[in-house]
Amino acid sequence: MQPLQPSDLPGQAPSTVAETMRRHELFLDGEAGGCAADFRGAQLSGFDFSGHRLEGVNFSDADLSGAYFTGAHLAGAIFRMANLDGAHLDDADARRADFSGAILSNTRCANADFDLADFSAAISVSGQVGQVNYRPTDFHHADLSGSRLTKVNLADANLTGAILFGAALDDVNLQAANLDGAVLVGARLDGASVEGAHFSDTLRDHCFGRDVASLDRPIDLVLSQHRLWHETEGRHGTLALLGDVDLRQVQGLAGQDMTAIVAPGATFFGMDLAGTCFKGAQLAGADFRKANLAGAFFCGANLVGAQFDCSNLQSASFGPLQVEGARQHVTRLVGASFRQADLRGADLRYADLSEAALGCTDLTEANLKCAVLEDADTGGAMISPSAFRALFAKFSS
Repeated sequence: MQPLQPSDLPGQAPSTVAETMRRHELFLDGEAGGCAADFRGAQLSGFDFSGHRLEGVNFSDADLSGAYFTGAHLAGAIFRMANLDGAHLDDADARRADFSGAILSNTRCANADFDLADFSAAISVSGQVGQVNYRPTDFHHADLSGSRLTKVNLADANLTGAILFGAALDDVNLQAANLDGAVLVGARLDGASVEGAHFSDTLRDHCFGRDVASLDRPIDLVLSQHRLWHETEGRHGTLALLGDVDLRQVQGLAGQDMTAIVAPGATFFGMDLAGTCFKGAQLAGADFRKANLAGAFFCGANLVGAQFDCSNLQSASFGPLQVEGARQHVTRLVGASFRQADLRGADLRYADLSEAALGCTDLTEANLKCAVLEDADTGGAMISPSAFRALFAKFSS
């Protein structure tokens, strides 16, 4: 799915939005013919604002879901109550912008600058006269890696599952915020207020789960003995049992053979695992967020509830594992999370993706032949026509 250009917007003249932005830039420069842009309540889902000068623009109540603001200049812009679900704000300059009450779930905000931005809870009147709704900032499962949120008010914010890898959170107000399942690896929290905040299962720099140092043998020996076990079909070596082990400190696993390892709940966050073979592995609930898994093999693996948010899975294989005779084991991905993951060209044939989270996932040219997507969340996912045809091939007569 490509970003929408002005000529693609339904119900509007082809150049309306582009002309509005052009006149706004004249306004910023104090030139004749300039006029401040006003997109209040506009339907701009999927529109491409990348790189544009949009300082001070009013986007209040606008539908900006899936919109592209990559590298845009948004200082002082107003996004009150706007829907930015699945939007792209990577590298955007949004200092002092007003996001009060905005929906920012599943957004990509890597390296964005939000210094002094307003994320306070907004007050809005619902359809029932007199009823007031308070909506705290919703950043759940957003990618805020490397972003700057210095002195920002995020009290009561929903940051469940958000990735704040390397983010600057100096003097931020996180009182009563929910960071359950969030990633704070490499994040800076100097002077932050965290009274009443929730940090259940939050991933930080220190060990999460079992430390490799607690194993009865060095990890290199554990893995070499496992490979020997696999190569000799169990006659020699030992099966690797790495459940709940934090493997982030282990080097050199890219391209290695880890077939059939038993590592449910293991942590692989941010690791380079390109080309690694996990065929038939037991990896339920494992954390692969932000990992490089390009060309990795997961055929026949148990990945129920595993996390792949924001990971690179280009050309990864999740197809069935062929066993003796004509039998095959399908890859189990029930309830797995792939939010904002890159699955371009991935093999997902016959994979069970029931109840999986695929929001804003790039599935371009992925092979979805006979994949099971019952109750899966595919909102904002990018999928090519060929992938759709393969997905529904089993229904053709």
